[in-house]
Amino acid sequence: MMVLTQTAINYAEAMYEAGFTKAQLADVRTAFSGCPYLGKLLSVPVIPLKEKFAAVDEIFSGEAANLVKLMCENDCISQILLVCDAYDELLKAKSMQAQAVLTCVNPPDDKQLEKIKKFICKKQGTDSADIVIKKDPDILGGFIIQCGDTVYDRSLKGRIEKLRRNLVGEVD
Repeated sequence: MMVLTQTAINYAEAMYEAGFTKAQLADVRTAFSGCPYLGKLLSVPVIPLKEKFAAVDEIFSGEAANLVKLMCENDCISQILLVCDAYDELLKAKSMQAQAVLTCVNPPDDKQLEKIKKFICKKQGTDSADIVIKKDPDILGGFIIQCGDTVYDRSLKGRIEKLRRNLVGEVD
């Protein structure tokens, strides 16, 4: 699990206010995660800022370049991926998007997935839902939806287990 720093959160909030886009964020994340030496190179104190800025301009454009330059200037470029993570978290919080895990034997088709999203949005009181789909043949059929601490078990395995508990007199 990631631990966000206050610096990363502050940059993410400034990016949000400046209208930073997901595409720009993806460019920054791809460059720094794909080439770990980029962050190390940009944090070397003996390299003049002017040369770092020239390199940044070769790689990035627009707001992405401005962000990287600012972080170089403030000696916190080592936190660039944390800033990306903080921005993702901020966007999720601002959009009020429900996060859910759908466990199923076979992935739902588009129509079923849309119904599941509507169900999650209604239950969570949000406008949209981001669903991660996990395949698990052990549930035998149906599905399980987990939103935070809430679990909606509509799996065949869950129904069989509930029937078994009812037959032997176990209480939920």
